[in-house]
Parts: sequence; C-alpha cells; structure tokens
Amino acid sequence: VVLLSLLPRGHMPNPLRDRNKAVNTLMEEYVKGNSKLQLVNIDTGFIQADSSISHHDMYDYLHLTQKGYTKAFEPVNELLTQLLQEMEGETERPETEGSAE
Repeated sequence: VVLLSLLPRGHMPNPLRDRNKAVNTLMEEYVKGNSKLQLVNIDTGFIQADSSISHHDMYDYLHLTQKGYTKAFEPVNELLTQLLQEMEGETERPETEGSAE
C-alpha cells in the first residue's frame, strides 16, 4: 500500500498547515516497521525560505498547479517505477500458448 503525505496549505504558516504536518508525523510513525506500507513524502519543496508557498505551485495555496503536480508526484512516479521493476524481476513470464517446444 502506498500512502501519500499531506501537502502544506496556506500562503503563510497557519493552524491548518500545522495540522497537516502533525498528520504526516503520525503517518510516519504508523508506517515504521510495516513492510507492506510505503509512505511517500510529496510535500518537499513547497515551503520557501520565508515560510510561504508560491502561487506557482498552488494557485490558491491549497490546490496544485501543473508545476505543483509535477513537483509533488515525481517521488510517487519514482517509487512506482521501482516497485514495478522489482515485481518484474520476481515474476517469471509463462510460455506463450501454442509456442513450439
């Protein structure tokens, strides 16, 4: 099971951003030691040095722009690609029906 972290929200720090961060911390603790769960942190790179979020990443400081989606879901793409490659190596492909022996 792949879990995604919650994204920060709001132009500047606020209680809802703090709540999302607390939920992410809880999810990190929950996932530890469970080999069937993968937590992907998709909230990296959104909070700038001045603690703001750019409207280029989240146009209303809650919903992602195309640039924001690209930034957020690159780690998801990398993990799924890795998992699929691992699965591909573990499974043997059956012989095609009707093939010559």
